[in-house]
Amino acid sequence: MFFILPCIDTYIKVDLRTVTFDVPPQEILTKDSVTVAVDAVVYFRIFNAVISITNVEDAAKSTKLLAATTLRNVFYFESFYLYLF
Repeated sequence: MFFILPCIDTYIKVDLRTVTFDVPPQEILTKDSVTVAVDAVVYFRIFNAVISITNVEDAAKSTKLLAATTLRNVFYFESFYLYLF
């Protein structure tokens, strides 16, 4: 049983199910100067609700931004690495 004091505590509902979303297409320039659009689908699930609430303000939004950044960095690095060799 939980007691929530109205003036002190806040109640936040966290979905612990697996959530999916599409990462927006990221345009990447290859070594032969061709622009390629790469997109992805992310599946994520929150295992610990307390940590997800206390560490970040919006877990879903931060996961979307991290996925887009990681996708862009991985393909940029691969394209750049192939360009060097």
